[in-house]
Amino acid sequence: LLPKLQRIVTELALALDHVHARGWVHRDVKPENVLAGDDGQVKLIDFAIASRSSGLLGKLLGGKTPPQGSPSYMSPEQIRGGALDARSDIYSFGCVLFELVTGKRAFDGDSIKDVYMAIIDAQYTDPRTLVRDLPEPVAALIDDLLQAATEDRPASAAEVLERLQSTPLAELVDRPTEPLTPPPLAAPRKNIPPSEMKTVLDESETRLDPAPPLIAPEAPVARQA
Repeated sequence: LLPKLQRIVTELALALDHVHARGWVHRDVKPENVLAGDDGQVKLIDFAIASRSSGLLGKLLGGKTPPQGSPSYMSPEQIRGGALDARSDIYSFGCVLFELVTGKRAFDGDSIKDVYMAIIDAQYTDPRTLVRDLPEPVAALIDDLLQAATEDRPASAAEVLERLQSTPLAELVDRPTEPLTPPPLAAPRKNIPPSEMKTVLDESETRLDPAPPLIAPEAPVARQA
């Protein structure tokens, strides 16, 4: 997988740029929805919960909606049921990139509520503690993608593509991914008002399944970007 990493993440970002340019948000970017062939060609699938990107008026007047998506890959605004734009998918892309680089989920827990709270509080393991000599541009890109505030993330998939051109993912080949020290959590990016956390407090204690295989085997695709 690692030798193909640069192409996989680049093609995934291209797919998202294609979707966003047409005014849509995928809303369920996760490893199961990324199919990679032996040559590294990528297909983004499953647009079942895709929606139109919220414009300024929608963000001002739109009401809250129940959270939809896959818990470990949802953006904070998606958890809160707020208006979504391309930056929500960019956050989910960051979760996928974290998992590709480290072999572990950025956000996990014993229950959905635990995962939601970790996402809202921006509590994830620093990837530098999971991959020996992780290149700083890779760690910095992951940190920027996983910012809790939308305005602190890259503004578009096109911007992510520019960053990827100067991000040395190829240097990760053959590097160990076991923890080097007991991994500390990254510091919260912003203080989230308690009123904005209420959504997660009513969630059930449903336990999460173990992490699925990172990249699904190549197979015929019914839907694709």
